[in-house]
Amino acid sequence: MKGRIFSLVVSAFLIFVGISTASTPPFIEAPIDKVTVYPDRAQIMRTAHLNLTAGTHILLIENLPLAVDANSFSASASGIDGMTLLGLNHRVVSHLEDPNEKAADLERRIKNLERTEKQAIADRMESFRFQKDFLASIKEESGRDIADQLQTLNLDVAQWKEAYLFIGKALRDVSDSIRLASAELEDVENRIRQLQDELNILQRNRQFQSRGVEISLVLDKAGPVELSLTYMIGGATWKPLYDARLLSTADSVELGYYAEVSQRTGEEWNDVELTLSTAIPSLGVDPGDFRPWFLSIIEQLQIRGGRSEASSVLKCMPVQNFDELMQNNEVSIAADMAVAAINSGAFNTTFQIKTPETIPSGEKAVKTHIATYTLEGTLGLICRPSNSEDAFRLVSMTNQDEAPLMSGEVSIFADSDYLGRAGIRGPIVPGQPFKLFFGKDNNIKVKREILSEKKEDKTDNWRLERTIKITVTNNDKKSRRITVEEPTPVSQDGRIKTKLTDVIPKPDSIDEKGKATWLVDLKPGETKELLISLRIEYPKDMNISGL
Repeated sequence: MKGRIFSLVVSAFLIFVGISTASTPPFIEAPIDKVTVYPDRAQIMRTAHLNLTAGTHILLIENLPLAVDANSFSASASGIDGMTLLGLNHRVVSHLEDPNEKAADLERRIKNLERTEKQAIADRMESFRFQKDFLASIKEESGRDIADQLQTLNLDVAQWKEAYLFIGKALRDVSDSIRLASAELEDVENRIRQLQDELNILQRNRQFQSRGVEISLVLDKAGPVELSLTYMIGGATWKPLYDARLLSTADSVELGYYAEVSQRTGEEWNDVELTLSTAIPSLGVDPGDFRPWFLSIIEQLQIRGGRSEASSVLKCMPVQNFDELMQNNEVSIAADMAVAAINSGAFNTTFQIKTPETIPSGEKAVKTHIATYTLEGTLGLICRPSNSEDAFRLVSMTNQDEAPLMSGEVSIFADSDYLGRAGIRGPIVPGQPFKLFFGKDNNIKVKREILSEKKEDKTDNWRLERTIKITVTNNDKKSRRITVEEPTPVSQDGRIKTKLTDVIPKPDSIDEKGKATWLVDLKPGETKELLISLRIEYPKDMNISGL
């Protein structure tokens, strides 16, 4: 049947059965046309379009990278009826010169720069230095002549002035020429260094060797054949990148999904059909993480018999609500572009890029577009005054696409303004909610200050009393709700006593880590204050962390 495809995956040293040849198999051109990139490697497909006569053929594909996984070679053929793919074999080939075309071109360019441009500049600089030394010797000799003529009063001032002006100008000119030549030489040497670095990457671990693959097949009759060779190779990777743009007109987020692809396989991927797979064969724009306020004793451990004696620490039950915390005077709290075709399976997702991509081997990475989504979101404001006296925009949204969002760096925009970078911690599966910060809102003003602080001597203990005021002002033209989070002290040792003596207004919640949260509703132009009064008591002979 026409169009039948025969496939065979074999081990590294499969021997052809019933085939013998005394001559070297013919070399065929099989350029790379398809690449699937995984997070840690790539699968390459090379394809040759041939017209073959009836009979047995052994075809050779040469100059494959030495780093290819030899166990991954797979061949397939399609075309006319009566075609049988018999097997394949591979071998390591040593070369007098690097077979990689790009590496050979780099070597030629380096030699050309060294033998022509660099040498020519060096010759010019040598000439300029000779001129400078000659002019300097004339200047020195002229000085002695002036001294002699002053003694004999045989001095022609005009002539000497003209001579000095001439020598001075000539010295300046030749010095300028030396500086310009030095700059040219530095530029050439930088170009040579860059080319050499690129060549070193290509030649790393190659040792001027490559792999060749022989594929054997038999045809009952002549006709066209499409022959493909696939293999796995390391040195390739991709990672997700995102552009998240907050659209002020709709309070929605435009999320651009990209991939940054790079490879150092030693092969050039020119205009290839690119697929990305999540399978693995092998400036702050937010207020910072919430920092709980923990207090503990810094113990001095006694070493006995080569082992440290652990200190005895009282275990305390956590207080779960604000009322209990306020009522207990001596509470200790325990700490605790063209859109890619997306195929999302049960275990991994693939993205087939719609347009051909060219990805060179080397340091340069290529950014390619996967998809763009518009996500409806809920815009909120959050401030953590102990970290930053600003309110930050926080958008809550849901992944509405069929594919998961993988972990990756996010460039944050508000309309056309670039704000900085954040990150997505994936995978975020379809239907899963997630949040992104979109920088500070300049219309909300926040101020945190310590109104009073007093430290008292209580015989064996110190007592610290502190009052904190947080002021929030809405300068926007519409009403806003701001979530304010403030750490309150949490004791991790029974000898440290903490108490919230007064909090106005009462927080909406307070958790076991001491995070007090208020939902502050502000009308345009309105200001509200939060007052937190607290007490901390601890032994005098202990060093306390967290104060």
